[in-house]
Amino acid sequence: MNRKIIKEACVGSYEEAMDAYKKGASRIELCADLNVGGVTPSFGTIKQSIKNIPLPIFVLIRPRAGDFFYTDDEFEVMRNDIKISREIGATGVVFGALTNNKLLDMRIQLLIDEADGLEKTFHKAFDEVEDKQQLLEQLIALKFHRILSSGSKSSFFDGLENLKILLKRAEQRIKLVACGGITEHNLEYAINNLETNEFHGKLIVGKLNNR
Repeated sequence: MNRKIIKEACVGSYEEAMDAYKKGASRIELCADLNVGGVTPSFGTIKQSIKNIPLPIFVLIRPRAGDFFYTDDEFEVMRNDIKISREIGATGVVFGALTNNKLLDMRIQLLIDEADGLEKTFHKAFDEVEDKQQLLEQLIALKFHRILSSGSKSSFFDGLENLKILLKRAEQRIKLVACGGITEHNLEYAINNLETNEFHGKLIVGKLNNR
């Protein structure tokens, strides 16, 4: 089966986003501070990227580094970040929230409501949840479009079998974006071993500026 492969470049600045576009990325996940796993970029960065880069721009909505258990105030920060991202023309947003015992935090409905009309990806907080089948069904019911996962391992190589199980359970009801050390050098292997067409990585189109 022929698949249109989506190469989502995870970038930490406007310059890296532009570089990834020039090197053949299909989509941009726009972040800041990738050295701590990524947080929400500045609105200037979002606006400049949307203005000058003719690719779908997905904005990471994460108010701080660390865990994914957020206070009410942090939820309000994320809600406002989604609102502004939508107003300035982002294609999608990437977010997630867990309780302190690593279940889905149902306050996430506030963020989903604010993201109406945007593509919604649940980020790698997914990999921290033990009952992934339950979470998968919850995210489908909440009308998320995508889940970002490395199969709960540090690399997609180690998580390959878990990713295959997730893909089978998803049954094309939600898209799985495979990640975890996917680069331009091993992308073909990932494509050949996973029945998804969406792949994510910081080096998925090669080394970017400022790295």
